[in-house]
Amino acid sequence: MNDKNVVELPDNDLIEEEAALWVMRLEDDAMTTETRLDFGAWIKQSTRHRQAFERMSDMWDVADLLEEYNRIDPLKVESSGVPVAKKWIMASGAIAASLMVVISAFVFGLGPWAPSSQEDAFRTAIGEQRTIQLADGSIMILNTDTQVAVDIDRAARIIRLAKGEAHFEVAKEKHRPFQVHVDQGLVQAVGTAFTVRLRGEEVEVTVAEGVVELFTQDVNTAQAKEKKIDAEWRSLTALSMNESAVFDEKLARREKLDKSDVRKKLMWRDGFLAFSGEPLADVVAEMSRYTDLEISIADPELKLLPIAGSYEAGNIQGMFDSLERAFGIKAKRDEKGKIILSKDA
Repeated sequence: MNDKNVVELPDNDLIEEEAALWVMRLEDDAMTTETRLDFGAWIKQSTRHRQAFERMSDMWDVADLLEEYNRIDPLKVESSGVPVAKKWIMASGAIAASLMVVISAFVFGLGPWAPSSQEDAFRTAIGEQRTIQLADGSIMILNTDTQVAVDIDRAARIIRLAKGEAHFEVAKEKHRPFQVHVDQGLVQAVGTAFTVRLRGEEVEVTVAEGVVELFTQDVNTAQAKEKKIDAEWRSLTALSMNESAVFDEKLARREKLDKSDVRKKLMWRDGFLAFSGEPLADVVAEMSRYTDLEISIADPELKLLPIAGSYEAGNIQGMFDSLERAFGIKAKRDEKGKIILSKDA
């Protein structure tokens, strides 16, 4: 086959991300001639581009953006003489520039992370979960051993997650973005549902509804505080429904999830943890978040044993009983109080 006849189709994930960025840009910019040309070059590339933009507009509750464009230019072919591919290169630069405008308006003004006397603090103990209705109507669900501070006023909605995991069901207010700050960066949304979990030096974000955008800092928080300057923010990616990502100063992993996978990740809100073949070591690590007990596995091979099923969060004895019935694994306490899992008689 002649390579010249092979046409590479745009990646669907990339199209969804670009659509989200266009929604943000058009919300911030007036519909200037340059904006109209750039947007037209992008949306006319394929039906998938238009459909992705319509989906993102619906999620962000800004469906009138496309109507405004159509009134000016009903998606007719441009006659500027600039090839579509070249226009998209131009448009990509314009997106980056306009995204910085959005970031400047909603992010730069916040400055470095610093607890405020205006913030309300919430926390959960090990094994505890808590549901809180925020002043703007959003719902925040805190998982085990979590610490957050909330600062909601007329200008901004800011959550500072210092420890643990939290799920947010965000009330839609397109002119007052909802921001979750962590040491590694921030997660920003308008009206959506998503979970943020701190995993050591990394942050895991899972989106159940809508769209969120991930930002990282080019200047770390300590340096920003020391030099009394605002941190530089950089967009990493935009996530839509049923997507998950892990990031620190860069995007470490991003994946599409089945609805069943998202439900499994969020079962902790109902007091259960679900597993579908994860190694026993991972299961024990996850269950250990809900108890003060120290648990270890004696046999290295036993750590790799795949486990499927669900356990009640915090019901450690229930997990021990299940492991003994199914695999003959016994839980024994040593002289220091540590629980050892083994198949020894």
